[in-house]
Amino acid sequence: MIIGVNSDCVVLCKSVEKITEKENWMSMTGQMKRYRESLKKTPDPILLSQIQKKMDLRGLMTYAKERGMKVAELSEQERMSFVKK
Repeated sequence: MIIGVNSDCVVLCKSVEKITEKENWMSMTGQMKRYRESLKKTPDPILLSQIQKKMDLRGLMTYAKERGMKVAELSEQERMSFVKK
């Protein structure tokens, strides 16, 4: 229940809002700094033209489907059998 509001309360409330906005801005700035730093550490993407080995993806997916599995569920040896030399 609000009995009354005087000018001191209004000034105090507005200054608290400004502090909260400043804190939000400061934390956002810190997040952006961490994000930019993580981008600097992230390696460049590998282009398809840079990959030396070729893989029979269609054959790999067909093989996995015939076995009733997902490609990720196949063993490393099974997946490597579809690498073209």
